[in-house]
Amino acid sequence: MQLVQDQQAHQLQRHDRFRELAHSQSPLKARISGILDSNMLLMLWHSALDMEKYDKAWHEQDMKDELQELVEAPNILYKWSELSDVSYTYSRGKWSGHNLDLP
Repeated sequence: MQLVQDQQAHQLQRHDRFRELAHSQSPLKARISGILDSNMLLMLWHSALDMEKYDKAWHEQDMKDELQELVEAPNILYKWSELSDVSYTYSRGKWSGHNLDLP
């Protein structure tokens, strides 16, 4: 539990650094603001869903399973749906406090 709280505190510090950078360097402002807003929105979404948080290995396996489903998807509609699942799974792992590699 303490690890999750520490990781959430670290995330808040990162958000503060992004905000400072967004205000200090105007060429990057729009890009950083977009990243910050989308990340915060995802974290709020996962907090609202309040799903169970698992260990890192569980989330890595879930990502692997979703990626396999993406590879096996028979057409563009299914691929789009599976890509959505991969994105959700990745952001859920990040919300759970884990440092996951992008697929």
